[in-house]
Amino acid sequence: MKKLIVRGGLVLIALVVVGVVVLYFSLNGIIKNVVETQGTKATGVATTLSSVNLNPLGGALALSDFELASPEGFTNPSLFKLGGADVQVDTSTLPIPVIGNKGDEIVVDRVYIDGAEVVVAFENGKLNLKELLKQIEENAGAKEDKPAGEDAPAEESETKGVLIKDLKITNTKVRGEISLVPGTPPVPVDFVIANIEESDFREADTGAVIGYVIETIMLNATTEVFKQVEGLGDVVGDLGDLGVKAVEDLGGEATKAIDGVGKSLEEGLGGLLGGQKKEE
Repeated sequence: MKKLIVRGGLVLIALVVVGVVVLYFSLNGIIKNVVETQGTKATGVATTLSSVNLNPLGGALALSDFELASPEGFTNPSLFKLGGADVQVDTSTLPIPVIGNKGDEIVVDRVYIDGAEVVVAFENGKLNLKELLKQIEENAGAKEDKPAGEDAPAEESETKGVLIKDLKITNTKVRGEISLVPGTPPVPVDFVIANIEESDFREADTGAVIGYVIETIMLNATTEVFKQVEGLGDVVGDLGDLGVKAVEDLGGEATKAIDGVGKSLEEGLGGLLGGQKKEE
């Protein structure tokens, strides 16, 4: 009888271990899919992520090799690259049985993004950065224009809000060449935008922080490119025609230009990666 109990205990332990392993790899796959799917929806360009590594107990989340393709009509394969992002989430607030599901919002202690790269391109009279901003605005507008009587999907209405305590975007490099007149020497573009810091902001809707982060970086980058390349704004139009205001002080708090860029994430887990609407 004693041996039977011991064997039963060992089997139970083995099942728990297997369950934890399955949960671990399942969560990584779900988050990777959420980032790629919601990144594409928010920006309108193909979004890829090499890998995700989540510690479901400690809450550390590492995202590796995040990349955005160029908008349609540009030859360079990618516009934005990020080697990695460091995220720390309070796992007790995650909508995951056993691990968490505490409270009515997911608490993200930090999101640190360092060393991202933006590739500037001017082709056929268009600036790739502005075209991306335009697509983000259009996608946000499509969500806002949804008929009032149309019900939201069940999974959207059931997702939790998000509190991001600390967001830092540092050492973002912007590079490329711009020639406004064919045959003339291109103007080199090579600079690092000012660091961006935000703290304690909430999301009214659980959404993709990707849309907000990309939008903020592109606003800062585009404003500085306009300063460096004389006449560019006259050719492509300034940011005013997008209904947004250029960042006047790159050293200050990042301008938030478009409300509600993020899309709701699937199965509640998407809330881990945030949205956009800041609480005043």
